[in-house]
Amino acid sequence: MTFAPYGPIDISSLYIDLELLNLQETFQLERGKFMYKRKKELLPITIANYFTHAQQTEHSYNLRRRENSSTIFQSNTMFAKKSIQNEGEILWRSLLPCLKDLDSIIAFKKYYKSHLLNPQ
Repeated sequence: MTFAPYGPIDISSLYIDLELLNLQETFQLERGKFMYKRKKELLPITIANYFTHAQQTEHSYNLRRRENSSTIFQSNTMFAKKSIQNEGEILWRSLLPCLKDLDSIIAFKKYYKSHLLNPQ
């Protein structure tokens, strides 16, 4: 398809030419799509319930933790740190605000993929 030579070669240039994401970028795109659906409440109820946070206490004190309404999932093990709850929330916080505010999942996928292909 690209007439690339056989054997052990660096294929990163082929990914760029064909506008394909590598494996890690593909995982990041899928994680981003999942978090977009979560934030826009597009997930099925059974999966969305997996992300419910503990109820906030009812007081008016302006504490440090109060400014962030979505807290990062508390994780004590490496397994929990690799969960979609933890890594997804970290990814969502790192996204540009213009990506978070898009109206459809199709637009989010398109612009986030182009962002991953051309990081600037």
